[in-house]
Amino acid sequence: MWLGSSTVTYYSSVWAVGLINTNGADPFVAGKTDTGTPATNFVSSYPISGVAPVQHMYFGTNNLHRILDMPPTGAGAPLDVAYTTTNLAYTFNAASLIISNAFNGMNFGPRSPTGSCFTIYLQCPTGSPHWMQITNDFFIVTNWGSGFSGVLLTTNYVPGLIWTNGQPSLSANWVGGSPPRTNHILYAGFSFLTNVAYYDYRESATCQAVQIDVGFFRRWITNSSSNGGSNYNYNLTYKTGHGINSIYVYNNVPQMPGQLPAVRLVNGSLLPNSTNVIGGMAFNTFGLTVTTPQPLYVWGDYNVQIDGHVAVTGTTNTTFTYPAAFMADAITILSSNWSDGYNVSTNLASRPAGNTTVNAACVCGVVPSSGANYSGGLESSFRLLESWGGITLTYNGSIAGLFVSQHATNIWQQSGNYYMVPHRLWAFDTNFTVLAKLPALTPMMIDSNRAPVISVQPTNTVALVGETTNFNIAVAAGPTISYQWSLNGTNLSVATNASLLLSNIQLTNAGAYSVRATNVFGSLVSSNATLTVYTSAVPVMNAFTFSATNGAAFSITGIPGFNYTVLASTNMIDWQSIATNASPFNFNVPFLPAIPQQFYRAIYLP
Repeated sequence: MWLGSSTVTYYSSVWAVGLINTNGADPFVAGKTDTGTPATNFVSSYPISGVAPVQHMYFGTNNLHRILDMPPTGAGAPLDVAYTTTNLAYTFNAASLIISNAFNGMNFGPRSPTGSCFTIYLQCPTGSPHWMQITNDFFIVTNWGSGFSGVLLTTNYVPGLIWTNGQPSLSANWVGGSPPRTNHILYAGFSFLTNVAYYDYRESATCQAVQIDVGFFRRWITNSSSNGGSNYNYNLTYKTGHGINSIYVYNNVPQMPGQLPAVRLVNGSLLPNSTNVIGGMAFNTFGLTVTTPQPLYVWGDYNVQIDGHVAVTGTTNTTFTYPAAFMADAITILSSNWSDGYNVSTNLASRPAGNTTVNAACVCGVVPSSGANYSGGLESSFRLLESWGGITLTYNGSIAGLFVSQHATNIWQQSGNYYMVPHRLWAFDTNFTVLAKLPALTPMMIDSNRAPVISVQPTNTVALVGETTNFNIAVAAGPTISYQWSLNGTNLSVATNASLLLSNIQLTNAGAYSVRATNVFGSLVSSNATLTVYTSAVPVMNAFTFSATNGAAFSITGIPGFNYTVLASTNMIDWQSIATNASPFNFNVPFLPAIPQQFYRAIYLP
């Protein structure tokens, strides 16, 4: 990180994986000032003696791009082994949705039928089956009905939008009716996915990109029509406690000189937000993580508002944002003024940028600096392709440059070649200091000492039909615990708290209950606790017994553990409680010489 001054102020500790040079050879470290103790404000994660750093994760320090790659054969979804702790390091195995296009999935015009086939799978690591293919919600049809030709939007994202001869038109509306016959469908796809093409001046290549319209995707998630995404979102929430919050994209277009497969996000000012009510309990899912092994492009403002609030741009205030992240081979920000009409002949002065705000954590690759090549600087983490002079790029997040870019590999060039330097208003997003506000798929190292530890196990209990009871668990360690209760090994739909409340109990509720406690560091299943259900609590009074030592006695047998009261009367009208105990128990009849007769009965005491 080059800061351009020999006097630098650090307001918090600086950590490094490698050595930190404090011997004066580095002028920026030697001239530092800080608000703490200099000796402790610079911390190395391994001894200063020069011992080589540990290999981070099983990939090794030089291969961390593999978290974005397709998993090796035998370790990828939807195989069960894909969802082990080790293999979930691959974002392909962990993402909610997996999107891919055809090998020839390139842009040949608006919603071109040629080579634009997309496939999407919903993925649930904790459910069965692990994968579910998503149904198309967007069709181009021809010769349907009386010569009809155009676009059929089964989910009405753009009401009345029809394509005639390749051009959008609002002159007609599709109002329903039978779906088109298979031989009338020119194209079947998704309302939020297209293939687009544009020119990257740093890479000197045309990007053939899978484009995700985040606004349309947000609508799809909450659309309850037959081809909408609401049912898929509910299905995932039911099994995992959260809806669709992450996407893995693999662009199958081949990479070759002059052609670069990529992914692009557009219309992302407001990220997805959904609520699913399951068993009377609301489960909220908001925010989005997009991951791809290929270059990622972000066009315009991103994550600058939440539902119910207006957009907030040009500021370090991230109060009204959702958890968001980009994980890609390289990240390029295209301003709000960008045009796909730019081509190889469009000069820099004709590509003026507009003020743009992006709020998201970033995991990306860089092209290492070498000699006169200064590609690896922090300020070069985001690639730019426009004339940004005097224009502000506002960024709030956290940047992790973990690996060498594998696909977008051209070196950085000085300002004035393919971009002009923006005014950078960059800040760390303090939301990321709160574990619950981290974006989906945030890479973490596992600390087994912080995995859940069950300090109080659930205990056996009994209940009557129609009653209410509960099981409880206590966890002594581990942050942000989630819970999933099961009955006889099957997950219960409304059972995701530390306490499981069962009301209006029936005989079918009887069985063995357990709970899985999970946090980001691991999970643990409790011991089984048995619920026994009875239809009646009526006690049985056994016959009197007599002995020289104890005299007369009788026993009370009811539901084990339930309390019963012994009542006595001399006239069978006036009854008095004389003993209460838990079933089963013996009652010794007191010697009462002045009373000619004594009657006894027992009742259940709730």
